[in-house]
Parts: sequence; structure tokens; C-alpha cells
Amino acid sequence: MNNFDPTKLVLIFISISSIIICVQTKEKIGKKITDYNDADLHKLLDQWNENDEDDDGEDDDDPRLKTPPKVNMDEILKSGGDKEQILKASKKGQPMMIFANVAGNPTKKQTESITSLWQTSLQNNQIQVKRYVVSDKRVLFQLDDGSQAFEIKDYLVTLDTVESVSFENMEFPGKGAAKKGAGKNEL
Repeated sequence: MNNFDPTKLVLIFISISSIIICVQTKEKIGKKITDYNDADLHKLLDQWNENDEDDDGEDDDDPRLKTPPKVNMDEILKSGGDKEQILKASKKGQPMMIFANVAGNPTKKQTESITSLWQTSLQNNQIQVKRYVVSDKRVLFQLDDGSQAFEIKDYLVTLDTVESVSFENMEFPGKGAAKKGAGKNEL
């Protein structure tokens, strides 16, 4: 009476389970990547984000989102703190920009080579800066840690090729500025 074939039973079981799996899973895109439209891409991104286990919060690396350090002004002022110490404490770990002018009347190419030497010297002293030539004689250094600004300034103003260094509304004459002024007095 019972004419059940075991292979038919297995096929029925596989068919029913595959139907259940297809119904339970979300609709996936089965197209070539060149045929995707915006909706398909958004769906793919959503699937990607759902399955992403390495979400470290990459936005946390943005230096603009870091909270500034808390500066204990009473402690700095008690120890005879000056503008330099206050700025070092308040800019610790914060990005900062320093402008420097090359002495003389260099071309942009000469400015590139001179300031490249400055950058290399700073990096040899474990101070990481990014250098951008702004004009024929002006360069911008970008720091990740603003507390190093005075170290950089102290180094740069000793060079004959530096006319001036400026940051945070403060300007410091370099050794090259003295030669420029001495030349004018001789005329």
C-alpha cells in the first residue's frame, strides 16, 4: 500500500527547506555589478553594514572631534606660567598650523627645497609635520600636536634661511630677518 520512495521523500524535504530558507532570508541582489542602480547599491550597503563586525567607530579618529584638554590655569599661573606654557598646555594633542617665511627672495622651487630640509630636520627630531608651500616665500606646517609649536619655532628661528615664524597671532623674527635688516642699513 505504501509506495513511498526514499529519494522522493528526500527531494520533498529539500524542496520544502529551500523554500523556507528563501522566504526567511532577505532579498539579495542577483545582478551583475554593472547593472546595479542606486536602490541596489543602497541595499548592498545596508547588507554590508549589517554584516560588518569590525565597526570600530572610524569617526573617532577625526582630530576635530577630540575634546580639548582641561587646562589647570591655577597650577600654571602659580608656577609663574607665561604665554608659552599656557599655549603648550591648551594645545596639547590638538592640531595646529605654523607659518614660516623664507629669507631673501626665493623662487617657489627654492622654497620647496629649503622647506623640505626644515621638514626633514624636524622629523629627525621626532616632530611630525605636514608641509604646504603657500607662496614663493611662505610655507605652512601642520602639526597634530600643537604643544610642539614652540619647539619648532625655537629650531626655525635659529636658521639663516628663516625670515619669520608665526602662529596663534604671535610672530617671531628668524635669523634671516636680521640679515635682511642689516642689508637695508648698509644702503
